[in-house]
Amino acid sequence: EGTGVGVETTAAATTTLPKLDTFRPPTTAELRTALQSRHPHYTRQRETITTMYHQLQQCSREKINTANQLKSMIDMALGRLSRDRNKFEQDLGLSSSSTVSGGGVGSG
Repeated sequence: EGTGVGVETTAAATTTLPKLDTFRPPTTAELRTALQSRHPHYTRQRETITTMYHQLQQCSREKINTANQLKSMIDMALGRLSRDRNKFEQDLGLSSSSTVSGGGVGSG
């Protein structure tokens, strides 16, 4: 006893950690016990990391929403500009399909 893979040889470690069977993976309870005994601050650190991860996800969602809103605003502004240009061309008697050559209105 105390010579297998993953088994500590000190007396304190053998009393806190059960001997692992090499033919089956450790259970969740065994993993939790090992983590708590070897790294007691694991749960708090994991919660901190999880909280930070959720904050990053929320920030990403907000940035996506902001980008979508900005795209909608730009589309609306471009639509307004296009309508204004078409109205301006009609007011000047220009057809929207013809191109103005020579630098603009009044040069031809």
